[in-house]
Amino acid sequence: MTLAIATYARVVIPSVPPAWTNERGSYMALHVRKDQWKQLAWTLGHSARNEARWPPLERVEPTRRWVKFDLYRRRLLDADNATTSIKPCLDGLKGVLIVDDSARWLGYFDGELQLFECGSVSILHPALASEPMSLDTAVVFFGRNAQKFQTILNEDEDVFVLGLKPRRTYQIEVDDEAMNEAKTDAGGILELKLPHKVQIGVRLHEAPTFGSAPPKPAIGKDAAGQAPGRF
Repeated sequence: MTLAIATYARVVIPSVPPAWTNERGSYMALHVRKDQWKQLAWTLGHSARNEARWPPLERVEPTRRWVKFDLYRRRLLDADNATTSIKPCLDGLKGVLIVDDSARWLGYFDGELQLFECGSVSILHPALASEPMSLDTAVVFFGRNAQKFQTILNEDEDVFVLGLKPRRTYQIEVDDEAMNEAKTDAGGILELKLPHKVQIGVRLHEAPTFGSAPPKPAIGKDAAGQAPGRF
């Protein structure tokens, strides 16, 4: 018998985290208390994932997941204090039930490049977009403007180039490094491995295609268009 995979995972935390902005104590004491809530959510998140029969995140492609918190309190909190209150629990779910908790997210869904920002969805055209986009852990360059650019990356940032030709090999020139090649995927996306914390220049060129056979001359004529043996 095959067991069905649930469409959601439910985490029940047997208490309510405090409104941290109203808490008193040293920075280290508050940090220790927040970390306890984070570890609790991490542990309960694993149990919820197993109960839902979801595979670990490292075994599946990143996808959209929505997180909803229901707070049961005697005294209500405003939006800012409620968000601050659940932040350690949300951090504990990262790497277990969700890949990232960023409110700004970029991805391909149903063949479209979609930007999630401030609770709304926008459709982007990578071949037409002009300005690079900075996300939490990545910098994205688009289309023709990605053929030549300069950037400085933070330690945890990667670079992705969108809007290139799909399944094509590109030559990559990076300042003070030997030229190398990489191939775009089916969506025309190229991931670049670049140095961090230094300003670098990058140039992309589509690699030439070798090995194509020359056109055959017409039957009864040579390559110059003359009949064989006649001048």
